[in-house]
Amino acid sequence: MITLGWNIGRQMLRLLDRIFPPDPWAFMSAEEQTEHEVAKASETMGAYLAELEPRPHNLDVLDFGCGWGGETLWLADRVRSVCGVDIDKNAVAQAHKMCVASAIRNCKFEWSEDGRLPFADASFDVVLSTDTFEHVMDLDQAFCELFRVLTQN
Repeated sequence: MITLGWNIGRQMLRLLDRIFPPDPWAFMSAEEQTEHEVAKASETMGAYLAELEPRPHNLDVLDFGCGWGGETLWLADRVRSVCGVDIDKNAVAQAHKMCVASAIRNCKFEWSEDGRLPFADASFDVVLSTDTFEHVMDLDQAFCELFRVLTQN
């Protein structure tokens, strides 16, 4: 009985793959994912920076939910300093690897195991985030932590 159900499920998945072929972007390597994020960052983070004119280059920025780090790396050329933080340890390791390879000095990446931010109070002028909050399980904690690490001037 279980085997029959499994076979029907596999057949259905094969049919669905014909109707909705797998997206090749879903199978990028970690390096390709970071490069893809860098390429799209002018549209996402670029729009945020445009709102911060006239002096985003004087800001210390936190990229909350940095993922593979592409947008954070893109920001590094445009702000005083940037730090990406994420709960995905593998993504943070990949982002750090790409940062070291690029020799960017004003950028770093940190891992948050449980959503608490590993930064002192008032560490950042601005928090930016793209495609993150829909994944956050405890929004109250996240907003309290973000408020805590923002400068209050």
